[in-house]
Amino acid sequence: MRCVHAFPRNFAAQIRFSAHPLNSAHSLLHETRSCLCLTSLRAFATISRFVDNAKKAARFFVTGLVQGVGFRFFAQAEAERLGLSGYVRNLRDGRVEAYAIGTPEQLAQFRARLEKGPRLSSVRSVAEQTADIDAQYTFGFITTHTI
Repeated sequence: MRCVHAFPRNFAAQIRFSAHPLNSAHSLLHETRSCLCLTSLRAFATISRFVDNAKKAARFFVTGLVQGVGFRFFAQAEAERLGLSGYVRNLRDGRVEAYAIGTPEQLAQFRARLEKGPRLSSVRSVAEQTADIDAQYTFGFITTHTI
């Protein structure tokens, strides 16, 4: 059995097989080892990529002029564009809280967009806290009531 994808396309033209059975067996052994090594490397790269892209959760607390200016709807639209799930809500102290679940890259992009805010807002700061993934917010992004 040959692992064709592990070698260059012109591999067969580069190797001359001897008629001797030992040389053939020796070539097959090297070919199989190479195939296993490359397959293992590909699997490791795939697993590493999966681990790096594992979903995480974060809470963002946005301060400034962020209530009464459409900030929650802006945050919901941005989260949906990025493919995040979670919620956004006003807090009684004048801040906006956004809880988001996504990859670290998605969360970083979301934070950058929160820092800019919609046209009428004036964002002073965005504080971020890591959070546990809450199963009730894993599907979709919603706007909730003030707490």
